[in-house]
Amino acid sequence: MDVKAVNSWIKRWVDKMQEDLVRLVKTASGVDELADIYQQNKHLYTVEANNARQLVESAARDIEKLLSNRSTALVFV
Repeated sequence: MDVKAVNSWIKRWVDKMQEDLVRLVKTASGVDELADIYQQNKHLYTVEANNARQLVESAARDIEKLLSNRSTALVFV
């Protein structure tokens, strides 16, 4: 075998290994099934813009409230 033939064979082998690996990962992860489930049920979903600042502020308030309640509970224990 000459060098070009060997390089061509190696490239085909690597491409096949890559295809097999991608197929294995997709099967093991269930990503295709998730995509199918989404496609079947996408009429149930909506995509809406959100206000990131408002979400962070709301989460911060909730965390502060939780910590305050926990501190109060610990005082009475």
